Amino acid sequence: MAVVSVGTTATKIGPSIGRNEKLVIQNLGTGELYVDVSDSVTTANGLEVPEDAVMEFRMATVYGIAASGTRDVRWVLQRAE
Repeated sequence: MAVVSVGTTATKIGPSIGRNEKLVIQNLGTGELYVDVSDSVTTANGLEVPEDAVMEFRMATVYGIAASGTRDVRWVLQRAE
């Protein structure tokens, strides 16, 4: 497992994901995290990840952003089933 701090500019979360892999992220920050597969992610166009929520992505590069402050985001790359 690894940790990345996501602030108010688009931040890459984890590595790019291959064919047989999935990226699992968890928002441990205080407040929502917004994610997208584009580095143009904003709080308006990103998918909301609430506090303590977990989300999985397959075959993408994931970027995150916070409306304010920073979010503690944990991630792990796993083999997809």
